[in-house]
Amino acid sequence: GVLAIGYICMNSLRHLYTYIALALLAGAAAALALPNVRGRQFGGTKISPAKALADRRFVTLLALVLVGTCTTMFYLSFFGAYLEEMGVSNWIASFITWVSVFLEIPMLLFATRIMRRLSIWQWMIVGYVLNGVRWLGFVVAHDLGSWQLLLVAQIPAVTAMACFEFFPVLYIGKIIAPELSSSAQTLLTVTSFGIAKVLGSLLGGLISDVVGMRSIFLFFGILLLIAAVAFLPLCLKLTQA
Repeated sequence: GVLAIGYICMNSLRHLYTYIALALLAGAAAALALPNVRGRQFGGTKISPAKALADRRFVTLLALVLVGTCTTMFYLSFFGAYLEEMGVSNWIASFITWVSVFLEIPMLLFATRIMRRLSIWQWMIVGYVLNGVRWLGFVVAHDLGSWQLLLVAQIPAVTAMACFEFFPVLYIGKIIAPELSSSAQTLLTVTSFGIAKVLGSLLGGLISDVVGMRSIFLFFGILLLIAAVAFLPLCLKLTQA
């Protein structure tokens, strides 16, 4: 889809939102065809979603995810503007995006096996470090005006969804009661695609208008690397608990 839209909109973005609307309508039609599923609390005693917040491990996980995903949400909102600033065409932009999406496929297929190699807390640190390096790679690519280097910097992109979305979902399934699993995953999504989206997009957008895209990615890169060092003792302690 990304490659197709990039090719179609190579010369003009005039019909971009028409294509997006058609894709969303097709997805909605497919969703309506799916069978209804009753949840674990259907017809029984309802348990408040707030009970999930009583678990300190869950709250700590949400906090770490929030820090990690704020930078990614800025990237998702303004990556196109960043590429335009570099003079990259829509086709190349779609190809760069395709690479980051394609890398997520093996992570989705083998997420459970991969996650077992480290604790969820260690994966948080891995996510911070690799995405910090990724943003600094964006800065170097910007300075050199090289979209090829930018493509290389996209390789760690898979860790953003893996460490801050896929692995947390799997971890939630282990520590949260089945009756609250969906509610806990909703709180995770609210944190990553809600609060982090507002902070990353709104504040990041306002600041980037003043200092420029390059400076924002430089700040984010340094921020995540500092956060990795700062949270390392906590994450090691939680791993050993």
